[in-house]
Amino acid sequence: MSILYFIFVLSLSLSLFFFFFFFNDTATTEIYTLSLHDALPISLLIPGLNDDEQSLGFIAEFIASIDPLIPWHISRFFPTYKMTDRPPTPMGSLRRAERAGKNGGLKYTYLGNISQGNDQTLCHNCGHLLLERSGFTLISSNLSQDGACPKCGTAFYGVPGEGS
Repeated sequence: MSILYFIFVLSLSLSLFFFFFFFNDTATTEIYTLSLHDALPISLLIPGLNDDEQSLGFIAEFIASIDPLIPWHISRFFPTYKMTDRPPTPMGSLRRAERAGKNGGLKYTYLGNISQGNDQTLCHNCGHLLLERSGFTLISSNLSQDGACPKCGTAFYGVPGEGS
């Protein structure tokens, strides 16, 4: 096991331990679970460091073992400041990470730090278009009033429009 795995698992384990130790009543857990879903898994994919199949599969399966509805945000690396010895993350690596997320059981994976037009969130149950974004801007929301898929009724966790 490499040092990257050790650091990732240790930091995530400590965060989850303190979270569940200090916030273990039902109401508080529900509130903090939303925060956990919003903030937990963001991976900066750096060529040659964490973009191999084993690393991607490990991260995806670990997140899915907590809750497969947690969205995994995968960001593209660009060489700047003190780390200029690596190339930008190739789009192929990002697509491989996206597939690893789906294969690992995650329902929602998002690619970031790329400019390829609009991004969509589809219902993980029926494939209906729920949200359409361009960068950080919400273009359209097709959620029902109660925050579910209007086609099949599957609940969607998140707050569309917040921060846009």
